[in-house]
Amino acid sequence: LMVCCEQKQEYFDFVNRILEVNFEKSKCVCIASVTEAGEIMGVVVYGAFSQWNCGLSVASNTPKFLDHPFLRAIFRYPFIQCGLRRITAISRIGNEKALVINRRLGFTDEALLKNWYGDIDAKMLGMTKENCKWL
Repeated sequence: LMVCCEQKQEYFDFVNRILEVNFEKSKCVCIASVTEAGEIMGVVVYGAFSQWNCGLSVASNTPKFLDHPFLRAIFRYPFIQCGLRRITAISRIGNEKALVINRRLGFTDEALLKNWYGDIDAKMLGMTKENCKWL
């Protein structure tokens, strides 16, 4: 697998289709895990940047895209390259797969967000630079 930092529209289309969202290329940054043949395995999108934090969203077809080079790349970007202190992930209540993956990556539960997705609640998870095991 290769780590791709190009801001290709196809990467944003991949995330938007899987997560049913609308990340805009002009407002977000992505890092993709791609096979030698060009097949997209997973994409991480960063958005909602502030001075200290950004949001992180993940979309994939398989958990196999989370290899060590990719994990190092996706956490080096916000913490080292951007100099942020924390990153935030929000997952729908009931999306246990996403919650388990986020927790395994080192995110910790921080808040319950009532009606975040209309009638569906969400969990807010956070990770600080000091607690990131991938740097």
